Amino acid sequence: MIAAPAAPSSTVAAPSAGPVGAWALPLITLGFVIGVLPALVFVGALLVFTSIGLVAGGLGGAALVGFLTTLVGGGVLAEQPWLVILPMLVGVAAFAAGIAGSVAALRRRGSPAPHAVTWSAAGLGLVLQLLVNGAVYFAVLLVALVIGPGPVGLVFFGGEPVPLTIFVVLALAATAGLGWLLWLAFGRVFSDPRRRPAPR
Repeated sequence: MIAAPAAPSSTVAAPSAGPVGAWALPLITLGFVIGVLPALVFVGALLVFTSIGLVAGGLGGAALVGFLTTLVGGGVLAEQPWLVILPMLVGVAAFAAGIAGSVAALRRRGSPAPHAVTWSAAGLGLVLQLLVNGAVYFAVLLVALVIGPGPVGLVFFGGEPVPLTIFVVLALAATAGLGWLLWLAFGRVFSDPRRRPAPR
């Protein structure tokens, strides 16, 4: 007796979320480093010194002015604060674009939990990329010290263009690869109905 062929499944697996993370994590990381983190520091310091000003009067105001002048480096930057504020705004916009773009892309791919995948992968990715890119940085620095034509500075390779370019390229590749893996992993985790966030 020949068994009847099984009926095709009505459920179709959503495409992998990995490719989304390959561009989303670098964008989110860049935005966090040049925008969100400095903005948090700036706003936190502003709140602290404003509170001091409310309590101590003129002394707090003088302290706030002195802090802000030091923060932007004084001189030209103090006279042109947009040289500091504009990169922060661009960074915050890049961070928001990475988050929103990831959610939208995952939704188009049929992900059942695009917000959960994005925020989980981005949160863990921001921590892990520090470790990964830190290892990349010191590896490039070590190679530059061993085979380079001369001494290399420890901070951003002393501005030497070759090792700095190599690091940027490798760091972007490493962050993209890490994003691919994290979005892929959390995409699979939240594809399980038991692990999806409860609907609001």
